[in-house]
Amino acid sequence: MARPTRLRAARPVREPRWKLGLLGDWRLQDGEGRVALLHRERLLVAFLALHGSRPRGYVAGILWPDASDAHARASLRQALHAVRAQAPGLVEAGADSLSLASGVCSDVDVLREWCDRVERGAEHLSPQAAVEALRILPGPELLLGEFEEWVLTERGRIQRARLRALEALAVRLASYELHQHAIAACERAAEIEPLQEGPAHTLVSIYVALGNRVDAMRAYHAFRRRLWDELQAEPSPKMTALLACGHPAAYDVLAELREAGDAERLPTVGSGAVLERRGGFS
Repeated sequence: MARPTRLRAARPVREPRWKLGLLGDWRLQDGEGRVALLHRERLLVAFLALHGSRPRGYVAGILWPDASDAHARASLRQALHAVRAQAPGLVEAGADSLSLASGVCSDVDVLREWCDRVERGAEHLSPQAAVEALRILPGPELLLGEFEEWVLTERGRIQRARLRALEALAVRLASYELHQHAIAACERAAEIEPLQEGPAHTLVSIYVALGNRVDAMRAYHAFRRRLWDELQAEPSPKMTALLACGHPAAYDVLAELREAGDAERLPTVGSGAVLERRGGFS
């Protein structure tokens, strides 16, 4: 008689020891609650979270750019001492390098992973994953209230990644006929860069494909007004052509999906609300 198989108990998923928030206000939490650090120590932790392991001298020069080399290194030592006192084990110090402990979970890391996932293959996202991406991709900017040069550089990099991901996500959501989610993705992208034509073009395309002339015109003229007020420029002829009756450019929002063989997934609402190719808007 065969001996019964003994089932191993599943190991519980261990929560990360440190949870670091850098989007919006800086915040750090361990297993016992919030951890308070002073301003320069917060920036030290943020820099290491964003850039990984770096030489001590490089970190000191970035965080104290106006100080002499000796003074910057002394300030770094003081900041490290304060971090170790308030958050033991958070920062790992090598012979001449600094890094955060491997158990730190950062909201920026989560955002970057989703941006990369969407950019690499939005067409492979399931409807559920696409909706989840829309929940994660928007949000506050990096380290609000901080204006150091390295913060501004990283903030801009993150916002550009968000913008690219949201544009790709809008196309995918539209292909699933999740129109309100697709429109929300376009609007969130426009909040990041109001003068970028891509999100506005996609938004107008969705409205045109749905046969919603009023909102298509409203979105187009809102973008045109912003572009003129800031740059004294006009939208591209390609975008303007979206409003022409029956113009095929109205369907460019799904071009990537058509190329992938998903040409039949045009957005529909009820029966016959989609702009018909033969007649345009009535």
